[in-house]
Amino acid sequence: MLGCGVVKPATKLLLLAILFLGAECLDAADRASVRMSRTRIRQLLSQIVLDEVPAMDGFSLREVAELLDREARKRDPAGIGINFIINPNIVNLSRGGQTNAGPAQPVVPVPPLIDPNTGLPIPQPQPVAPAGPAKGIDGDVVKVKGLTAPLRRVTLGQFLDAVVKSLDTPVRVSIEEYAVVFMHKDPNEQDVFTRNFRANPNTFGQGLTPVGGGRPGGGPAPATPGGN
Repeated sequence: MLGCGVVKPATKLLLLAILFLGAECLDAADRASVRMSRTRIRQLLSQIVLDEVPAMDGFSLREVAELLDREARKRDPAGIGINFIINPNIVNLSRGGQTNAGPAQPVVPVPPLIDPNTGLPIPQPQPVAPAGPAKGIDGDVVKVKGLTAPLRRVTLGQFLDAVVKSLDTPVRVSIEEYAVVFMHKDPNEQDVFTRNFRANPNTFGQGLTPVGGGRPGGGPAPATPGGN
């Protein structure tokens, strides 16, 4: 039968080191198993609560993205956080997400007509030069305007929404599988919201029955056996 001797201090330190390294390895494995996805990003945006955010008036979009990245990583239980990316290019959604490229075409002036009676030129309306190519967003130039007071007890998503609405340049946010992307927004672009509705099949079926007991579609009701 083996006796239990006194564990030497050096052995204790060795055991503690092994336990510590084992815990670190397990924690690293857990973090590696967490994958970025739209669902996870939306969960973090709605679950992470900021006790207080300082007034952001005058902050650049890049500084805001760095603040969001820092807070998301610090408060994410997995320690991963969210990727925040600023896309400086202009994306044309009507062309399948391609970036607008190509210089503006030069304007050719319309030559004047000559009045046959006087021999003098008749002024002609000249084409208006089109506006220069739109510029993308610069994270260091785009600024927050109007958020002069701190925000308290807001989720990360609410803070993100407040900042985007306060930028001095139209910017839209796209949640991708790997990151939250700040993108250029056309001033004429409409915000689109998608909602899902769940229909009760019984209520839906009742709505198809016309008043008076007729058949759906407006046809006459079937004759009752034995009726006149």
